[in-house]
Amino acid sequence: SVFSSVAGKYDALYRYDASTHSWVALGDDDTLENGIGYFIHMTESGTWTYQGSAYTSMNISLEQGLNMIGWLNCSKPINETSLDDPSKVWYIARWNATSHEFEVYVPGAPSVFNDFTTLERGVGYFVAAETPFTLTESC
Repeated sequence: SVFSSVAGKYDALYRYDASTHSWVALGDDDTLENGIGYFIHMTESGTWTYQGSAYTSMNISLEQGLNMIGWLNCSKPINETSLDDPSKVWYIARWNATSHEFEVYVPGAPSVFNDFTTLERGVGYFVAAETPFTLTESC
């Protein structure tokens, strides 16, 4: 199982389906896909380890409304990506597991209103798309 390194340390694993606007429960043996964001509820601290190729480029379709993406294997300032376009994106959000709060970035908003400015490697993000578009990025 891809989650064997954290076996017994979580009780929920989901991905968000943008086309149905619903959460899809996953099992221990489901396959993870590059570019997809996942939610895992850890019941105790643990370190997830896995094997595979580094994910350095993406070409994924985003639906109008809420999408959940998994970022690349590099960190990148948002203003250097196509997500920093207020005509395409209403906001980007990520979960801060330490503060138990969502942090939000709004394209075009003054920097004082944004909680973060960089997309971090391996982090999942909610992207609220104003219109459907293809997100094409690379490291």
